[in-house]
Amino acid sequence: KEKQSLQGHFNATKSAMNKVRDDQAQLLKALSVQARHCETSLDEQLQQAANLLSLGELNRKLESGREKIAPFYPFLKVSKEEEDAMAKVPAALKHETNALSSYARTQAGEVVEQ
Repeated sequence: KEKQSLQGHFNATKSAMNKVRDDQAQLLKALSVQARHCETSLDEQLQQAANLLSLGELNRKLESGREKIAPFYPFLKVSKEEEDAMAKVPAALKHETNALSSYARTQAGEVVEQ
């Protein structure tokens, strides 16, 4: 009788341990899936940030001297000569300008032309 009681206690303890082990395995699996999802999301955000930085660098190359100095002061008067100088794209940057314009799209997905 004692042997049966001990066997019953052993089986109950073993089944409880197996249940806890299965529950922990499910939690680990869910955690692994969430970690992978977070990693891919962060990789996408990192790629998007790198693209923004590279576009910013290209934009900075195309800015005129006046735009680099005072980009947010529209109240400053600009002469006609300065406007013409700002409108010209240097020949060395023509290729980069064309590459940059191919990235510009509207919200509808249409290519933005100059």
